[in-house]
Amino acid sequence: MAVRKVVAVFGLSGVGKSTTVAKVVAAAEGLVASVNAGDLIGRGRPDGRGAEGLRLLGAEEILRNQELLVEELAVERMAPGPPVLLLDGHCVIDNGEELVPVPVGVVERLGVAAVVYLRGDAGVIRERRRWDGRRRRPDLDEARLSSQQESGLMACTSYAVELGLPMIVVTAAEYGLIVTLVEYLAREGMDTTEGGCG
Repeated sequence: MAVRKVVAVFGLSGVGKSTTVAKVVAAAEGLVASVNAGDLIGRGRPDGRGAEGLRLLGAEEILRNQELLVEELAVERMAPGPPVLLLDGHCVIDNGEELVPVPVGVVERLGVAAVVYLRGDAGVIRERRRWDGRRRRPDLDEARLSSQQESGLMACTSYAVELGLPMIVVTAAEYGLIVTLVEYLAREGMDTTEGGCG
């Protein structure tokens, strides 16, 4: 059975993932759809807790939630639609007490075909986080945001190396490179393996 290919788009909260993903979907019309990791996890939880509440959980529960993400994304991959899915998510999660990395095994079970790491200027990220009234995010200084951004990049690099996945590192302004990646994956056709990315 054909399964849609997944491109994981990772980056810090406030770097512009949701806006960038929306631009890619619009530019690669008909080739790609998007899903939000927090929304998928919330859908799989019995309490239906939303993305903001999920971030504030303890490390063990955050890691348990990743298993829900694997299950819910599998459903999305099998659903009819464009051949590529962009997964808007996090590779490291700041729960206010610690930075919780998403294990490589989770990314493998997600069936990711490629990884995108979106990075940006720490000062700009900080300002976005401070002025975005829709979401509550930790008010971290630029040095801490830079450190978290590097931790996220290291996590993504480990996914790419350990799983043999293509990876690109871009800024929000370079979203055209993600469009090119989507077009390439769409030309390759849909996955015909049950859970894999090849």
